[in-house]
Amino acid sequence: GLLNMRRGKFEEAEQYFRTAIKTLTERNPNPYDGEPYYNLGWSLKMQGKYDDAYSAYYKATWNAAWRDAGYFGVAQIDCIRENWTTALEHIDLALIHNWHNHKARQLKASILRHSGKTEEALKFIEESLIIDKFNLGCRFEKYFIESNPVELQEMLSILNGSVHNYIEYAFDFSSAGMYEEASRIMHTYIDEQTNIYPIAAYMLGYFASMAGDKETAQKWYKKAQSLSPDKCFPNRIDEVNVLTDAMKMNPEDFKAPYYLGNFWYAHRRYEEATVCWEKSVEINNQFPTALRNLSLAYYNKKGRKEEACRLLEKAFELDQTDSRIFMELDQLYKKMGRAHAERLTFLEAHLELVAQRDDLCIERITLYNQLGNYEKARELIAARKFHPWEGGEGKVTGQYILCRVELAKKAIKEKRYLEAISLLKETDHYPHNLGEGKLINAEENEVDYYKGIAYQKLGNEAESIKYLMKATQGSSEPQQAFYYNDQQPDKIFYQGLAWRGLGEESKARSRFNKLIDHGKKHLFDECKIDYFAVSLPELAIWEDDLNVRNKVHCYYVMALGYSGIGEEELAEEYYEKVKRLDVNKQVFRM
Repeated sequence: GLLNMRRGKFEEAEQYFRTAIKTLTERNPNPYDGEPYYNLGWSLKMQGKYDDAYSAYYKATWNAAWRDAGYFGVAQIDCIRENWTTALEHIDLALIHNWHNHKARQLKASILRHSGKTEEALKFIEESLIIDKFNLGCRFEKYFIESNPVELQEMLSILNGSVHNYIEYAFDFSSAGMYEEASRIMHTYIDEQTNIYPIAAYMLGYFASMAGDKETAQKWYKKAQSLSPDKCFPNRIDEVNVLTDAMKMNPEDFKAPYYLGNFWYAHRRYEEATVCWEKSVEINNQFPTALRNLSLAYYNKKGRKEEACRLLEKAFELDQTDSRIFMELDQLYKKMGRAHAERLTFLEAHLELVAQRDDLCIERITLYNQLGNYEKARELIAARKFHPWEGGEGKVTGQYILCRVELAKKAIKEKRYLEAISLLKETDHYPHNLGEGKLINAEENEVDYYKGIAYQKLGNEAESIKYLMKATQGSSEPQQAFYYNDQQPDKIFYQGLAWRGLGEESKARSRFNKLIDHGKKHLFDECKIDYFAVSLPELAIWEDDLNVRNKVHCYYVMALGYSGIGEEELAEEYYEKVKRLDVNKQVFRM
C-alpha cells in the first residue's frame, strides 16, 4: 500500500490498506497498531473521500503511537469543512501527544486565526518560534495576520529562493483546505522570480480550482503551459492531483501529461507514463522531449523498436542543438546494429555536438578503431581532455590500449619491432588527458604478449621470456564480464598464446579448451544484473537483453578457443555469430 502511495496510485493503495486492516482486526475490532488505519485515511483523503478518511484517521488514534498523526489528519479535514471549533479540539489532542509537531503548531495557529482569535494565534506562534525559529509555517501565519514586510524579507532570506521550499509549505496549507493561504505562499515565490518553475503555476491553478474559482484556475493552467519545461520534474505525490486536475480543465495543455508521465515513469508505472506521453504527443507533436520520452517507453517497455527510432529521430530533427538526444539517438542506432560507417558519418555531420560530450567523442574514437583507422583514433584520443563518469570508467583507456596494440601488431607484421615495442610501452602509464589512472590489478595480457613477441623477433630472449611470462598471469577461468574491471575473456586467449610462445603447448591448449568448454556450458544461461551493480560498461539508456549479451559472450569465447587450437573454420563460424548478434562487439584476433 505504501509503495502505491509513493507512486501516486491512491486507489490501489486503498485496497492494500483495507486488506491489512482486515487481517489486523480479524479477532479484535480495535487495532493493535494504528498505522494501517492512518495510511488508509491518507489514501482516501488524497482521493477526496473525506468522510471515509475522517473515520479511518479517527480509528488510528486508538493506538498511542499514531494518536498525534491521527488527530492531525482529523483536524485537517475539520478545516476543509470549516468546522473550526472541532478542528481546534482535535489539533489540541494532536499536540498533547506530540507537543513539538511543527506542522500541527502551524495548523493550530491557522485555526485560531480563522476562529477570529488573532491575539491568541500570535501568542501561540511566538511560543512555537521559541521552540524552532525555522518553523516557516508559523512565520507565514504571522505574516498573514500582521502583513509585516520585515517579517516577509526575513522569511524570504530563510527560504533562499528555492521553489521547493515554497511548494512544501503551500501544500501544508492546501492539505487543510486553506487554498487562499497556499496561493499567497506561491505568489510570494512568483513575485520574486523572472523564470517561474512550471509546477508553481500549476499549483496556483489547482488551488483556485479547489476553491471553486474556475476562471483563475484556467488562467494559471494556461500560464503554466507557456513556461519552459527545463529542469522541471514533479516528484511529490500531491503533484499527481495537481497535474490530473490541470489535464481535465485545460485539455489543450500538452505539458501537463508530459510532466505527469515523467512522474509515472520514475515510479515504474510504465503503462500510465506511456499513456500520458502519447496524449502529450497527440496534442502537440512538435515537443522534442515528450517524443524522446515516449521513444524510451516504446523501446524499453513495449518492444516497439522501430517506432521508438522514428520518434527519437523526429525529436532530434525538431531540436538539433540537443546533444543529449543526439547521443541517445546514436546509442539507439548502435543498439539496432547500424553499420559503423553509417554511424560515423552521422556523428561527423554534427561534430559541434560530439565535441560537447565525452561519451560521443569516445563513440567516434571507437568507430575509427572498429573501422581499422587506428592512427585517427590515436590522434583523437590525444587531442581531448576526458572526464570519466560513473559507468564510463575504462572506456577511453580501453580504446587507447586497443589502437596501440593494433598498430603494434601491424608494426610486428612489417618487421618494425622497435616501433612496436615503443607503441606498447605507451600503455605502461596513461597520459593525464585520459582522466584515469591505471588500476593496480589491470590485466593487459595482450600488451605483454606482443611485447614478448617483438623482443623475441629482436633476439632478446631474456626480455621476451619476461613479458611472455607476464602474459600468462591472471585467472584462467572464463567469466561473463559485466563490469569494467571484470577480466575480459580474451585475456585467457592471450595467456594461451603466451604459453605457446614459451613452448608450453599443453598449458596453451588447456586455456583454449577452457574457453570452448565455458562457452558450451553457459550458452543457454538465464542472466540478470546484480541489484547493487554499478559501473556497467554500457550506457544504460536502451535496455539490453542480457541473454543475448550472454550468447555473444559465449560465441566469442568459443571463437577464441577454436582459433587457439587451430580450428579456424569453426572459429570463423562463431565470430560470424557474434557479428550477427552484436555488430559493435570489439573482437581480438591473432
